[in-house]
Amino acid sequence: MNMPELNAALIENLPDIELTLRHVEALDAAVDTTLDAMTADWIKEHDWRGDTRGDEFWLAVPEWNDPSCADEDVVFYLQWTDFDSVDDSEITVISRLCQNGYGRAGLELCHNFKANKWNRILPELVELLQDTGFVLHEKQLILPFHVDRDVLVRGVADNDLVDGLRQFHETLDRLVASQPALAKVVARLRQELD
Repeated sequence: MNMPELNAALIENLPDIELTLRHVEALDAAVDTTLDAMTADWIKEHDWRGDTRGDEFWLAVPEWNDPSCADEDVVFYLQWTDFDSVDDSEITVISRLCQNGYGRAGLELCHNFKANKWNRILPELVELLQDTGFVLHEKQLILPFHVDRDVLVRGVADNDLVDGLRQFHETLDRLVASQPALAKVVARLRQELD
């Protein structure tokens, strides 16, 4: 797409735009670090398993997996996922959380099933997770995150990212309320493994 006037304006304002991009990257990194810390604290508080270090972001109820298995061998878990992207462009964590950009983020229920087996039991799993907040998206069961942009703006303005991200924490808390339904889903998945 060639837009000469826009292109000329971008070049004229490039120093300010680049400075803004650096600030956005730093803020996004701070939000990401805060999310990791909040989730790690939540995992400890609720006695779940999980990891939020580095590129890892997963959590699971201990009973979902063999207690003696190593973290890398868990079969059933929830993992951070980005979805609803318009294209493969780099999108900030902030945009995904606030759902005001070109994508969303959430926790995907992960498993080690082949597609044909998963697709066969998926309608039953959707029914088990009814009223828990999980959505079906392209054959994935996802609990979406949604942080109100105005709440996050107030948190950033008050230099309190944890408060600005409290709706993220509330989504994690929904997992506790959803635990009976999730236990039924995992039990049903285990039946398929036997």
